[in-house]
Amino acid sequence: MCIRDSNVSSTPVVADLDADCVPEIIFNSYLDTASFQDFGVIRAIRGDTGEPVWSTSWAELSDRHSDINIDATANPAVGDIDGDGLPEVIVHTAFGDPESPNPNRNLIAIDDDGSLLWTSDAMVNNTVRSGSVSIANMDNHGAPEIVLGSAVFDANGSLLWEGDETRYSLGPMTCIADVSGDGRPDIVGGTAAYTTSGTVAGGDFTGSVLWTSELPNARCGVADFDNDGAPEVIQVRAGTIHALNGQTGASLGTFDIPTEHASEVGGAPNIADFDGDGTPDIGTAGANWYVVVRFDGDGFEELWRAPTEDDSSRQTGSSVFDFDGDGRNEVIYNDEHFLRIYPGVEPDCPDGPGCDGIMTDDEVIFQDPNTSRTRTEYPVVADVDGDFKAELVFPANNDISWGIDGGIEVWEDALDNWVGTRPIWNQHTYHVTNVEVDGTIPVTEPDAWSSGFNSYRRNAQGQSSFCAPDLELFDVGADETGCASGTVRAEVANVGCLGVGAGVPVRFFIDDVEVGEVMTTAQLAPGGRETVELVLETPLSSFVVEAEVDTPGAINECNESNKATSKTICVPAG
Repeated sequence: MCIRDSNVSSTPVVADLDADCVPEIIFNSYLDTASFQDFGVIRAIRGDTGEPVWSTSWAELSDRHSDINIDATANPAVGDIDGDGLPEVIVHTAFGDPESPNPNRNLIAIDDDGSLLWTSDAMVNNTVRSGSVSIANMDNHGAPEIVLGSAVFDANGSLLWEGDETRYSLGPMTCIADVSGDGRPDIVGGTAAYTTSGTVAGGDFTGSVLWTSELPNARCGVADFDNDGAPEVIQVRAGTIHALNGQTGASLGTFDIPTEHASEVGGAPNIADFDGDGTPDIGTAGANWYVVVRFDGDGFEELWRAPTEDDSSRQTGSSVFDFDGDGRNEVIYNDEHFLRIYPGVEPDCPDGPGCDGIMTDDEVIFQDPNTSRTRTEYPVVADVDGDFKAELVFPANNDISWGIDGGIEVWEDALDNWVGTRPIWNQHTYHVTNVEVDGTIPVTEPDAWSSGFNSYRRNAQGQSSFCAPDLELFDVGADETGCASGTVRAEVANVGCLGVGAGVPVRFFIDDVEVGEVMTTAQLAPGGRETVELVLETPLSSFVVEAEVDTPGAINECNESNKATSKTICVPAG
């Protein structure tokens, strides 16, 4: 599925905005006739069809220097901030004009129906570009807060506190995690980590420096690499991967991203188990190479690198997911020209002749031409159509000399073998425990590294590849009046271990002649059932009704031989 009416140079997010069990894809866009430095339009589309749900038309009509001009390459976040059971969308505003009524950056809150909810107080720092909003409950009490850089806003957009955070090129993107171990989430920025105290309701919420770094602002990830229960902070900045003690900020080691570029930067780090050894690894993209390294708590070791092309921003992100459930996470990365899915380890490793530490295009799992000017965006993985299987969502833009197309693309496995995952990916610094599947922000967030999700920018792993749906028909029959029937029916049951989405075809036959097809209308989780009916054009008597589900098989099932069943209806005596 492709949506190509606009350009997208930011990370899409996924959430069910209307609680209909089909998630929406929400993304920031700018028209292909405009510049990425113009203001953006937030759009929501259905995850199953791409049908538009809403767009912020009020932003398109706004004055260039008003307080609702959205930064066209800002990364939005989505979560329920007002407790109404439906998620809202948060994004920051565009470039300020010193002579305009509002020269500073603000946050914009958009309600689940696309209407403007509020515009926040202005931030003190005015150099935000392509920044990434985070949503978290910073005081473990009441409604969640919203964080951009070191600025903390309440759920109504009031600025509560802002630290002295120096901006770095594109950003900021802030990691929220309890790195201090005091039971409250901390703010991990680029030049510092901040702890907070007090509560919003009590009027005494404030922040203070936990530790500082002498290095410039960076992109972060958080995980426990030495299995001691205390997290480390991974930061990528100025072409180097840094590992820091999460409690003190002390350096634990560095690794230089391989590059041929004079001013290497580096994208946001991915943290996941790439090689299946049970411990997390780190991946990041630079100007010329994507590199995967191991960090054991004391030092770095390179696992492999792959040639790429991103000498424009040199700080584009990536994501990871174990699509086939084999315990080794694949890498999804889009440079200036191609979207690629890399295996977690080279296919010939450990002993084959091709195991040389260089992942070539001959070794990738998937490659598709997809152009980007590159900012801080990356592809995401979520169940976007309610079929209980993972899909891949990524942005594209063509306002560049090498551009092909722009918009949003959604891909699924042609063989329907990708494993299941959550129907949500809500922000750039997504790490599973930061949001519930319905968009609720936890009042007290569990530590991801001790909750089975010792990773960053990776979605939750569903069942392994051997787990699949198994659709079976029961109670095939007819509504009888005497010896005549005008309606036939069948109950579809999922007796497998993985759900399926709506829209599974059920075909009916009368005396071996097909008379019609009906689609299921609801998701069928494991153990789920739905009765479908077909009204016949002419009532019949004394006939055999047969039904088949999912033929020909569009869904990979555990058992493909139990698709049909039949019943003889009303055979008169004699």
